[in-house]
Amino acid sequence: IVVDDADTKKRRKNPMPVREAVDWITDELIGTFDIGNERFILANNRLSKTSILATIHKKMVLEKSADDKWFWMQVKAVEDMIDFVPTWPEKYTAEYWRHKHSTSTMRSWEVNYMLNPVEEGTVFQESWIRWEEVKKLSEYDALCLYIDPAFTNNSTSCYKACRFWGRIGRDFHLIDCWVRVASIGSMVKYVYDLVDSVPKDVIVPVYMEANFMQKTLIDDFDDYGDSVGWYVMVVGDERAKINKFERIEATSAFYERGRIVYNVRKKDDPDVAEGT
Repeated sequence: IVVDDADTKKRRKNPMPVREAVDWITDELIGTFDIGNERFILANNRLSKTSILATIHKKMVLEKSADDKWFWMQVKAVEDMIDFVPTWPEKYTAEYWRHKHSTSTMRSWEVNYMLNPVEEGTVFQESWIRWEEVKKLSEYDALCLYIDPAFTNNSTSCYKACRFWGRIGRDFHLIDCWVRVASIGSMVKYVYDLVDSVPKDVIVPVYMEANFMQKTLIDDFDDYGDSVGWYVMVVGDERAKINKFERIEATSAFYERGRIVYNVRKKDDPDVAEGT
């Protein structure tokens, strides 16, 4: 017996239809097996943490004894997000998945291809964001401009982001940001313009995801520096990191406790809206 793609967007948002489907599958459907060998397969993308698939996995695998012959297999599209090595190399190529990633939204990519059930709008609440006047840069205990660029150098790539943060006491202030589907050249110009705009007695460390610290990107920053006569020194962030969405979700406690402040003067800024 095979149950294929039983989860739907409408069904997984309502616990009652999910429970009814799970009960029907585990009791009535599987109960139709006759004496002899039995084989049941449930195939689906892991669309939600409360879906039919997730519920049956918990009921039939996690909560069953070791004597029960239930097996769980999770196969993501690629082995990693650096080289895009496909888990099914006989059919797909790294180029195919790199293109698919660049043309998908972050949530769509994670849910449909990396089996990470991110529920839109269920982790962060807009009311948690504090919109206030930010401090003078010299008043902050620490400053940081963090860059998360996309993989390819063209205007149709996935979103590139630069976010300028300041820490004062226990609070973190989003002073400015740039979040766009744009070229690397546009991103580099934003970084130089921002660093150039701060007072001369203020130092702004600039960090970038180390996975993206290829020679091409460094050359872009240095080439722009050649044109203006000074250079922004970008430091690669080489820390070992968990899944990006798990990292994003981990920051929700800071928002919920009111420790994140957004620059009220940027409330109508399209880059801030896109990043939020």
